[in-house]
Amino acid sequence: MVIPTASATLKTINYGSVSTAFPDLLVQGGFSDPSLYKATITFKGQVALSTASANQYDINVCWKDKDQESCVIATTLGPLVAGKTLAN
Repeated sequence: MVIPTASATLKTINYGSVSTAFPDLLVQGGFSDPSLYKATITFKGQVALSTASANQYDINVCWKDKDQESCVIATTLGPLVAGKTLAN
């Protein structure tokens, strides 16, 4: 499961493991090689959206480019499942 459990609010998919977590990714050379990426998914809690609520996740994706690591971060929302995160 890619999303962290409620008791572990952080999940890291390290370099070389992205294609295991996402088996549909094709392994190719260059920037399309999943082994060049790592991802960290952080459960940030529940947020209210008007009359509804959702789980908030921050997703940090990093990649290796020559001798440097570069990263981007995004925030996404997911539905509540019986008041827990999706992994439970």
